[in-house]
Amino acid sequence: LVIAYLSINHHFYGEFIPSSSSAKIAQGRSGFWGQWPRAFLLGILLPEPWRPSFITIAISFVAGSFVFRRLRGTPWNTIALPTALILLAFYVLLNLPDYHWYYAPLILVLMLSGVATLTTTRWGTCLIAGIVMMQFFQACRMVRYDPAAPSAYAAAAQWLNIHTAPDATVESLEIGEFGWVLNRYLYDSLGLTLPKNANHIAHRDFSSWLEEDKPDYVLYHSLRPFPFEDVIVQDPNYEPSGYNRDGIIIYRRTRDFGRRGAPLLPVR
Repeated sequence: LVIAYLSINHHFYGEFIPSSSSAKIAQGRSGFWGQWPRAFLLGILLPEPWRPSFITIAISFVAGSFVFRRLRGTPWNTIALPTALILLAFYVLLNLPDYHWYYAPLILVLMLSGVATLTTTRWGTCLIAGIVMMQFFQACRMVRYDPAAPSAYAAAAQWLNIHTAPDATVESLEIGEFGWVLNRYLYDSLGLTLPKNANHIAHRDFSSWLEEDKPDYVLYHSLRPFPFEDVIVQDPNYEPSGYNRDGIIIYRRTRDFGRRGAPLLPVR
């Protein structure tokens, strides 16, 4: 399995370990998301929209604690639970940041363990039904949005597609949806796709990325800026481009830096 995993990585990414994985490890080394071993463990305090889910997790943990005895000798105890514990140890020992999707397999094992225990009684079955209904309504509350309306990242990317030259370069520390919509060359200041920036993060160097990459445009979070973005407003070679919406400001490079610039086109 290990050989297959590494071989597939090398075939598709050109590296045995994708730079996105090594970047997460570098983020853990930086201690910015919390000194070891707090970075991953702090994520147990789920974000505000997920608070009702914490009740589900707590109940599942209590109920699931009895599953060891009930399922002794079964594949659940010999495969599923050890796999979850190994995964948890991997996250904690490497001090990985508390990205909430990392908790999905762990929560799944907890909930399935709870179901295996609670459904043996009538009261337990009623409790499970109540949890399912609570989670259903919570999910409905979380997805109340207009799918046709672009997010802040998509809107910023669309603006750049219209108002910048085709050869312009852009840098951001959020590259998911923003990069999907953006039709320009995109640098990643956190290093998920740019390993040398991940190395900077590991050494708590939050400013070299801008000097080295020299992007034409940079995305800046104006409402809750990350420490990695302080260098943008401090650098005299960058100025606001005129885009300031939904907590995002796009800065533009004002100097050539020895290469052909990508000028800002008139706003339409």
